[in-house]
Amino acid sequence: MPRRSSKSVDVDRLRPVGPKVSRLYRLEPIGIGTAQVEGLDSYFIRLAAEHCVSPRDLVRLVLIPASRDLAGARFSTFHSRYARTLCGLGPYATRFSDVLNHLAHREDLKQLTLLPWRGLFSTSSGGPTARFKQWCPTCVAERRACRWPSYRPLVWSLAAYQVCPTHQRLLVSLCARCGARQSFIPSLPVLDCCEQCGAFLGLSIAQRSVTVDINHLWDAAALSDLAEIAAGEPIGREEFLRKLQELIDRRTAGNRAAFCRAYGLPLFMLKNWYGKEENPSLSQFLRLCRALHVMPRILFSGGAGLSEALVAGSVCGPARRHNARPDPEVIERMRNALSTLSKAQPIPALVAVAKQLGVTRSSFLYWLPKETAVFTRKRLAAQVRGRRFARKRVEDIVLNAIEELRQEGQYPSWRRIDQRLKRHGMSLWDMPARTVYQKSRVEAGLPRPIEEPR
Repeated sequence: MPRRSSKSVDVDRLRPVGPKVSRLYRLEPIGIGTAQVEGLDSYFIRLAAEHCVSPRDLVRLVLIPASRDLAGARFSTFHSRYARTLCGLGPYATRFSDVLNHLAHREDLKQLTLLPWRGLFSTSSGGPTARFKQWCPTCVAERRACRWPSYRPLVWSLAAYQVCPTHQRLLVSLCARCGARQSFIPSLPVLDCCEQCGAFLGLSIAQRSVTVDINHLWDAAALSDLAEIAAGEPIGREEFLRKLQELIDRRTAGNRAAFCRAYGLPLFMLKNWYGKEENPSLSQFLRLCRALHVMPRILFSGGAGLSEALVAGSVCGPARRHNARPDPEVIERMRNALSTLSKAQPIPALVAVAKQLGVTRSSFLYWLPKETAVFTRKRLAAQVRGRRFARKRVEDIVLNAIEELRQEGQYPSWRRIDQRLKRHGMSLWDMPARTVYQKSRVEAGLPRPIEEPR
């Protein structure tokens, strides 16, 4: 028999050399570097669909064991309160993108969120993400008709993005069939169907003829521009303020107050940015772009290009509107509405009256100050009378219940009084009813019931 060699074998040299295997599929995001870049929540749902698992199971069984920072994602409060921030600037956007980058061996998933702009925008105002999941039914239907992959663009997750600029219609957040809202991380890995009834989300909801606000269109175009340039090197707060100060120096010789008056901006906004060293919020930044009548790309460029755009006064956006005096017929309708509705029962709020007439509350305060003051006083007086009447009604019902029990020879205990009040849609757990009951018991010299809560 041949003798075995006593030399040790290097096992590592015998292993095949190749790329390191990732834990999850290295799925390519959709639209990086374009205005319709995919959001991180959409990417995560498509990734779950590639693995044929529920997105919530993928969070519970893969992401949470891979990172201790995601331990809070196992609770229901995450899905109801924090899942909407996956595409924003908060901690969950950072944690999810980092974990998915590690598990899928990618390095570009932060571009599916607003994290590239974290050095510029503030996160202290609640975040820029929408409260509910919203989408454009026409866009969803067109992608299915063209057999394109279904996904949610990043801009659909932002609260300021309320209008689809392509189809000139408002985004919706309710299913057209059952009226249910959709979860940001659903139980099933499906993006274009309702998770409650299974209906296609591309079904159009019957909308009344609503004129799309031109400011909403401007915000949609500006947010799309931000999403497109996020793939490059977004500027930070210091560079943004430096370019803005150069613009102020050119336009108003460095006078920030005069600059704010010229473009209709609040002075406290610039004071907070420069004096308190606060980062601008996304809504403040969009307001600045609307006032200057420029897109973010041109605002970030600064220099002579921005000055030329301001001189030209037209850069693919709406013109600044000035508050002109309404027509005499409109003012007369406003005056008649205040006179008529001040006699109604109940008197509606001034905001509701303004919305009914298609004007703003400030229009009433500015053009009809005396009539508005009278209307407000009458409404406050009616509210005071209503509260007094409600308290008197509660007092009469509680005292009648106590008297009925006494006549029946029963002790007016907490439980018996509470059962009597339920006939009137009331409860002794309500503070007004409890106060009347305790006061009447003390006046009658009755002992405190055992079951009464302190």
